[in-house]
Amino acid sequence: GDEEAATEWLRKQGIAAAAKKSGRDTSDGLVALLCNPQKSAATLLEVSSETDFVARNETFQNIVTKLAEVALAAKTTDIESLKAVPYSDDETAGEAMIRATATIRENLALKEVDFVEIKEGFGAIGMYIHNKRGDILGTQASLVAIESSEEMGEKELDSVQNLANSLAIHLVGAQAMYMNAIPQEVIDKEREILSEAAKKEMEENAQQNSKQVSYNIKAVSLYIHVLLMR
Repeated sequence: GDEEAATEWLRKQGIAAAAKKSGRDTSDGLVALLCNPQKSAATLLEVSSETDFVARNETFQNIVTKLAEVALAAKTTDIESLKAVPYSDDETAGEAMIRATATIRENLALKEVDFVEIKEGFGAIGMYIHNKRGDILGTQASLVAIESSEEMGEKELDSVQNLANSLAIHLVGAQAMYMNAIPQEVIDKEREILSEAAKKEMEENAQQNSKQVSYNIKAVSLYIHVLLMR
């Protein structure tokens, strides 16, 4: 009984400490980009901190990595849903963030999460992480999924994979026009441009036959957490 009461007391202390820090600006942090072993699904996650010092902290990086694993397993694209997902046997992802805030003593926040999945053999997922800190962490990252209406051969899949990787690198390298909410018309226009690029690439690399395959960009996600040179 005493152990249970102590645990509850510590949990309340953590919530109180997190509440005190919740108003502080979180202008730093990390993004995590994680793909499943089949390379048919991926999660892009952003967790913010107050300082770069914490972003370089091993404890913080371990938390962001675990959150990415949790988000990928849950296939979630919603922050509130992610907060409710089990993080461990005795706490949710949201509760883990509260505990981390109390432990690290900085305001930490789950900022963005996205998930994309394609049918195996029908496309490819391209990923790029800039300024990497470990295998799946960095300060900027992009995720591009290209999916076909028909199953592809090995040569076609290799070509689409190369295209997806190139687009992912281009997205991070290009100057960002928007840091938060992107107008729907801009998203639609970019999707159209990328779809045309994918179609042209595939037409140039397709095997010599008459089969017509329709290609489209299924999802493009780009989170840039740190501004380019201020």
